[in-house]
Amino acid sequence: MFKFDKVFMVCLLVRAKISSAIIDNINTQGLLSNNSIRTHDFLDNNLWIKDYIIMEPIDFFKLQSKNLLKDFKRRKPNSDKQNNAWKYEYEPQYFDVLLVMIDFNLDEEKLTLMKAQHAIAQMAGFEKWTILIKASEPDLKIAKILYENQHKIDSLMWLFYLAQVEEMNQTKFDSEIKLVICEDAFEREYFDDSVSFDCYLLDKK
Repeated sequence: MFKFDKVFMVCLLVRAKISSAIIDNINTQGLLSNNSIRTHDFLDNNLWIKDYIIMEPIDFFKLQSKNLLKDFKRRKPNSDKQNNAWKYEYEPQYFDVLLVMIDFNLDEEKLTLMKAQHAIAQMAGFEKWTILIKASEPDLKIAKILYENQHKIDSLMWLFYLAQVEEMNQTKFDSEIKLVICEDAFEREYFDDSVSFDCYLLDKK
């Protein structure tokens, strides 16, 4: 655990400068203009830049919802209906579909994008999708970090960790400082995979 001090404000400034420097460097090289190569060609070949420059957290969660719906549709009638409670067999690419349906009480015959969005919102720590899309940028970024590391931490562990940091500093932090604390915790690998959590993402299992 750590004590909050001016170092965090420095971190904020440094990260802002780094992000700005990356963009300036790309623009200087003409990579984001038609003078060199087409923008989408450059971004497609440099996925890390595409992720951090193009995909905002809200777009990330929208993509997760669409991917979940795609996984729902990767199905075929169950060949052993007598010994299986599920109507379909699934060949998902992104999610443990059966676990998602069990935990979020989803009907195999009524799988819609709206229901997928609702499930993703709850995975991300929000009560429902309409709350997620209205969340602040820092809160969405925190949710994205926790969502991508759901095999290492759940929402209760994060809230407990945050409460400890606030208690140590005898203050309540705003969303921007909470984001810095969250990023710092994962950079220092405070949370690891030594504790097993139910995980919906296949690439984390």
